[in-house]
Amino acid sequence: MEELRAMIARQSGVNLRPLLLAGFLTACGPAGPRPARLDASKATAIEVTTVADARRFCPGGESIQLAVAVTTTDGKRLDTWNRGETRDGKLPFNIFEYTTTWGQIDGDGFVRLPDDPIAAIGRVVTVEVRVAERPDLVGTVALEPDFGCGGVLGGLGAQGQSGWTGDGGHDGRAGAAGNDTSDGRDGEHGSDAGDGSDGGPGGPGPRVEAAVALVDTATGQRLAVLRTWSNGAAATTVYDPKGRPWGVVALGGEGGRGGSGGRGGAGGAGGNGTYKSSSSSSGSGSGSGSGDGDDKPGTSGGNGGDGGRGGDGGNGGDGGDGGTIELVYDAAFPELLDTIVVDNRGGRGGEAGWAGDGGAGGTGGSGERRGYDGRPGQSGRVGARGRDGVAGPRAQIRAGDVRALFADLAERGLTLVSPGGSP
Repeated sequence: MEELRAMIARQSGVNLRPLLLAGFLTACGPAGPRPARLDASKATAIEVTTVADARRFCPGGESIQLAVAVTTTDGKRLDTWNRGETRDGKLPFNIFEYTTTWGQIDGDGFVRLPDDPIAAIGRVVTVEVRVAERPDLVGTVALEPDFGCGGVLGGLGAQGQSGWTGDGGHDGRAGAAGNDTSDGRDGEHGSDAGDGSDGGPGGPGPRVEAAVALVDTATGQRLAVLRTWSNGAAATTVYDPKGRPWGVVALGGEGGRGGSGGRGGAGGAGGNGTYKSSSSSSGSGSGSGSGDGDDKPGTSGGNGGDGGRGGDGGNGGDGGDGGTIELVYDAAFPELLDTIVVDNRGGRGGEAGWAGDGGAGGTGGSGERRGYDGRPGQSGRVGARGRDGVAGPRAQIRAGDVRALFADLAERGLTLVSPGGSP
């Protein structure tokens, strides 16, 4: 389910975003964070809560991160980091030990619970946190399930493959140096770069069948149950019909991003020439001759080579077309349709590949007359964005007898509400 939500979050403009659980955030702190150090011998108390003091979890949804604070004898209060902030000056989570009544705690302090909403019914998750070097310092926090969070079930088409980056151009060789009688040679031109390849098309959305009904739990709650079948797999969730809606989706896959154009090769430097010089000689003696001068005019430096052209970016792949959705609801409770949103739009077209930079021109060689610098190569062209896929056919929604579709739920303590039962 997490993979489905993450892929849907990438679909620009999808109107299910208000229905989804909070987006996954990633924090990339600076290299080599400097966490706070705790002298366990000076610790006096531990306090355990959660980020934003969340005390309810969404079954099958985003994980909650613990927030742990330790007070020391010198009056300091050291706390753990949370996502979205730097880890500098914050306690790392690996200095603590954890016990939880369900699931596990990962190395970043997130409470990772099983993706089984039915098993969460009536379950309070208690997490116990201890300072590893001070087992006498223990804090606890309790989390209760919230079935009104909303979410999505269904399927997505495969994402298109990204295009390959074009090969870079070869740098030109430097020109040979001149001498007293010849100029420096020109540098070679850099070669042009290769173009990026096009991204692959997104796959079509799958065929999704769905059913929704009402159930009573062993704890006395009345919940809605939603089940989908897609690509040979079934998924089931339970939710509060008075909470946020659930989405049933059959979205086309995103097109792959176009490959970037390669960088053009740099022009070679011009070879150096020589500078003007002179020499003279003089002597004294019985002869009447005088010293002869020998001037050398110097030679020119070679011109730098031109840079190669950058490669063109590849085109983004087209998004896949939306799939089909068939939804059946318990005819006794048509109000269940108000708790469901269906979406089978096409996938987003792939992003255009970036243009490759042109190669730098080579520098002119030095000499009595300096060579010209080579011209920089032109940049390539940006590729075109892929086309968005088209929506699938209108969802087929009908009333029907859903009892056979949910017959197995009795084994898990859920009783399908009879037609005469009031919601």
